[in-house]
This record gives sequence, C-alpha cells and structure tokens, in this order.
Amino acid sequence: MMWFKKSTPPNPVEAVSPVDLAVEFDAGILSDKLQQLLEAMNEGGGLEPFVQALRNKHTLFASTLSSEQLSGLTHDAFMLLLETVFPARRKLADELRALPQARLQELTRALIHGQGSVDERLLAFVDGLGGRERKTRRAAWDLGAELLHFCDPEAYPLMCRWVWDARVQSGALREFIRANDSLPEIPLGQEAAQFEAARRWFAEQLAEKGFYRDIPYLLDLVLAQAYADYVLAMSNGMGMMGSDFGAKMEPIEWVLKLLGIEPERPGKSRIKRASVH
Repeated sequence: MMWFKKSTPPNPVEAVSPVDLAVEFDAGILSDKLQQLLEAMNEGGGLEPFVQALRNKHTLFASTLSSEQLSGLTHDAFMLLLETVFPARRKLADELRALPQARLQELTRALIHGQGSVDERLLAFVDGLGGRERKTRRAAWDLGAELLHFCDPEAYPLMCRWVWDARVQSGALREFIRANDSLPEIPLGQEAAQFEAARRWFAEQLAEKGFYRDIPYLLDLVLAQAYADYVLAMSNGMGMMGSDFGAKMEPIEWVLKLLGIEPERPGKSRIKRASVH
C-alpha cells in the first residue's frame, strides 16, 4: 500500500525499506491519542495551523540544505535550523559554533546527500559532530534525525530519541504497545528500517480512519501527543520535581515543543530562531 505520494529522496542510492517488527501496536490506543490530539487542536483553530507549521519547517530545512545551497551554508543559517530541534538546541550550540564552517558543510552534505544507507550516514554524522561524550552524541543523533526527516518527510521517518530510544527502552512508540509496563524488554531496535515499518503501520491505520493528506506531519503530531502524555504522567508522579518536567504545561504545548514549532518566547532562547509559524 502506497500511503503517501513519494518524492525523490535526496540520496537515491538507498531509500528506507521497512522490516517486519517484533512488536504489535494497538489500534485502539492510536484512536484515543488521535482523538485527544484533535480535540486539543480544535482550540487552536483545528488541525491545519499545526500541519502548516510543520510544512513551513520542512520548507526551511529543504531550502537551506539543498545541494545548491549547502556550499554556502553558514553557522548562522545552521543555527536557525538548530533552534527548531528541541532535543538538541540547548546542547549543541557551542559545539556547532566551534566547528569549522567547511567541516559543518561536509558533515551535513554527507548526511543529506551522501552515499550509503540511512543508518550509516546518520551514525557518521553523530561520530563527526558528537565526539565521544554521551550527551553530545545523543543530541547529535536527534539533530541528524530531524535534518533528514524535515528535509524530506516522505522519504525519512522521524527517528528522534523521543520517538524511540532502544538504549533506555523509552519513547512514543512504546506508548502504543498495550500493557507495555509488563514487558521486560521492547524488541524494537534503532535502525531506520524499524522506524519506517512503524510509521507505515500508523499510516495505514490513519488511512482507515479517512486521513490521506499530510500523513507524515499528522504522524509527527500523533507521536508527539503520545510522548507528551508520557512526560506529563511521569511528572505528575514525581511530586515536587514535576515542574522541572513540564507538569505546568498543557499536553498540546508539549506537542509543539517536541516538534520545535512552539510560539516564540522572546528572551527565552540562546539561539536566534527562524519563524515556522
């Protein structure tokens, strides 16, 4: 089943093909999360403004990182992209500013337009940018995952750690597995093929519910809704630490923050940001 109109991937050597998953997602949970998301978005003008914000983010990434533009990519231009990547923007600014401009261009070009599999290119980007420090490598993974996805949302699934992190067995995908708390381990890896298999299952479910347009963006929103619910549930059980994990935020606010499309808050960011609204 072709669930969206495929564009030509930036790297035609190897597209992402799905594999059979060793986990089963629950259609009922998806229905509940989708309904919750749609109800929350109704207060903000419905689904379209949120999808449009993600379309704008895609346009920003695709135009900035096109093959023609990459040779002139500057630190300032790259910082505009970083500002929209919530898991990385507070952790990689110094490393990126210290990186020679030519090296930044080289790493980004190899990730977006280079040869080899998606997994190989993403890992090379992490090695080149993240070094050996675990925190920096995690942020570099999230940045690389978003660069790929928002350059071409149809070709690449969103592979941020908040979607799924096999190392710590946490992420939005876990929230769609019924009785997941009773499982000693979730047999889901970190490979692009597994992310792709997961999103095709979600897309097929959404098609059965009558959603056919802007599926990559709707999937991003649904996954963010699931992870926002998880974050808030965790914070509510942590007592006084709750505010540190966003307990005072509404779920829809967390959805927008995770996807880097939350409204601007003057004076709250270290990095000048581009508008995706």
